[in-house]
Amino acid sequence: MAIVDQLGFPAVAVVLPSQAPELRAQVDYAPLWPPFLFAAPSMRLYAPLAERWPYAQLLLTDRTSGGLLGWLDTAPSYWDGADARLPGGWDDLMRRAVDGLSAGRTPTALAMMSLNLLPDARGRGLGATAIELSRALAGRLGLRAVLAPVRPTLKSAHPHVPMEEYVARLRADGLPEDPWLRAHLRAGGRVAGIAEESTVIEAPLADWEAWGAELPADRAGTFTLDGALVPVRISPDGRTARYTEPNVWVVHPPARIPAQRTREGRLAR
Repeated sequence: MAIVDQLGFPAVAVVLPSQAPELRAQVDYAPLWPPFLFAAPSMRLYAPLAERWPYAQLLLTDRTSGGLLGWLDTAPSYWDGADARLPGGWDDLMRRAVDGLSAGRTPTALAMMSLNLLPDARGRGLGATAIELSRALAGRLGLRAVLAPVRPTLKSAHPHVPMEEYVARLRADGLPEDPWLRAHLRAGGRVAGIAEESTVIEAPLADWEAWGAELPADRAGTFTLDGALVPVRISPDGRTARYTEPNVWVVHPPARIPAQRTREGRLAR
């Protein structure tokens, strides 16, 4: 696709899965995501989204070796620019994306849903590269903004700290302590609010145990588990538990794309 062919940086090329099936076969979320996230109802919307949205998954590859470095997931978004009317979070973004595409609506923003880097590709500044790629894609598509429901990298180490308090933890240079939030703000993004119910997962206690949770002896109250940003709350009847994950809304401006001119100097349409 012509737009994708125009995206990339000196060390990174962007490829659609259909263009490189051998690389697409290497895509595996399981080692990279906490297992409970796959139970989010909104995950079932990925296939309908990918059927209609050509940029649902962008493979990031090494320009020299051609090897897979990771992949960036995006979705169309429908937003009027007012912070008070941002989508509810990850789940709401997915629902709106599928509904909007089904209805033939023209998106107004690009949602940067997730960035997944292979272990060997980390520590190379690819987070900042992916943000710039998102901004460039939004600019090429003529969209008003990039919306990122950011899942802070180190928040799971502080599950009992409210997200708003966690976001307010700054370094001496005024940037967030969290490295993923810091990358977004350093790239020119701004925090636009907290998506308090970005992803909601309710499942039987047996499932939570299978995902690695150590439940309270009385099967009541809350518990934490690896990868969870906040505690999981057990239902009053003791049969299920509900996880309500907050994310941080970060808004980026699209990259300014210079108008292309023909050989005669006229602006290309």
